[in-house]
Amino acid sequence: MIPDFEYVIPVLVIGGGACGCIAALSAHHAGAQVLLVEQDERPMGSTGMSQGLICAAGTKAQAALGIEDSADTYFADIMAKTQGLTDPVLARAIADHAGPTVDWMVETLDLPWELDTGFRPAYGNSTFRVHGWRGHGGQDMVDLLHRRLDDAGVDVLLGAKLVAVHADEDGRIHGVTLERPDGAQELVGCETLILACGGFAANHAMMAQHMPDVSHARNNGHEGSQGTGIVVGEKLGAAFGDMGAYQGYAMLTEPQGIPVPPGVPVEGGILVNIAGERFTNEVEDIAGMVHPVLAQPGEHVWVVFDARIEAKTDYIPKCSS
Repeated sequence: MIPDFEYVIPVLVIGGGACGCIAALSAHHAGAQVLLVEQDERPMGSTGMSQGLICAAGTKAQAALGIEDSADTYFADIMAKTQGLTDPVLARAIADHAGPTVDWMVETLDLPWELDTGFRPAYGNSTFRVHGWRGHGGQDMVDLLHRRLDDAGVDVLLGAKLVAVHADEDGRIHGVTLERPDGAQELVGCETLILACGGFAANHAMMAQHMPDVSHARNNGHEGSQGTGIVVGEKLGAAFGDMGAYQGYAMLTEPQGIPVPPGVPVEGGILVNIAGERFTNEVEDIAGMVHPVLAQPGEHVWVVFDARIEAKTDYIPKCSS
């Protein structure tokens, strides 16, 4: 039975990270009335804990520097990096649309994203295609995106968690139930629902189910990543792909919990275990470094770099040298 909703919004976006913000801004610029809902009082999520970097091919920033790249090349790089195991439909969507999206972010939203030529080709990228806001991280990115939401007049509801989705017998979604920290609930109707809250790295049961090989590894993501969108989508009969895909970047300082930038190994930094032995090619698979690191005695290692690398890297935790 579909409940009576307090109000109905044309486009409802659940999740206030980069994905949700871009979805909301895109819908707004297409002429729709939008409400974005974020469960935390301050938008952050895993986006806020990241470096705020975006890989994109065929961008105007690349062209301005004479770098030739294309969606086809990007797609080929993705398939090669994942040894053909990733969902080609998802990989194609990323390869085709990341470039135009970055250009739209820069031109329409006036976001200061540039091609980071200091980030040499790595992670399977065959050319320079990492874009970001030089000198700024993921939380700066989230904060700026929310400023753009405010500039555009897009309504944002903070401190409200999705607890139920209401659909009819045909699967058509009519609205949601949101819950506040004090337990109070609101019924919000919608014509279109966008779930941008699918991260589940902090959900131990889902990690054990979908990523058992790293389920015991330390999660350097947001504790709110409980897979809400996936749980809801599964109940609605949604399709899923690449549920076992992850970035296993094992470069987190202990006990501070500060990530060592990828630029350190890219520029020549090395890893040694507690016996002082170098045990891997640091740039062969930076995103999968978790596996050789966890195989070392004590499951931790030392990062060794020099003054040259420190000078070329925006931010290096002093505790890791």
